[in-house]
Amino acid sequence: MGLAMKHQHELVAILTAGAALQLSAKAKHQHELVSLAAAALQGGSHLTLSDVSMKHQHELISIATAGIGHVTFRG
Repeated sequence: MGLAMKHQHELVAILTAGAALQLSAKAKHQHELVSLAAAALQGGSHLTLSDVSMKHQHELISIATAGIGHVTFRG
C-alpha cells in the first residue's frame, strides 16, 4: 500500500511523529491538506505537496499558514 492510500489519521500520525512525507494534493480535500500541514509543524517534520497547480492562492496560503516553514509546494 502506497502512502497515498493511507488513511488521513495515519498520515497525520506519521507527520506528528517526525517523518517527512511527499504527497500529491490531487486526491486530498483542502481541510485534509491543512490538517497534514499542521501535523508537520507539530511534529517538526516536513510535508511536500505536489500537483498544487490547480489550487487557488488562498488555499495555498491556508496550507502554508497551518504548517509555517514545514511545507513545500511543487507544481
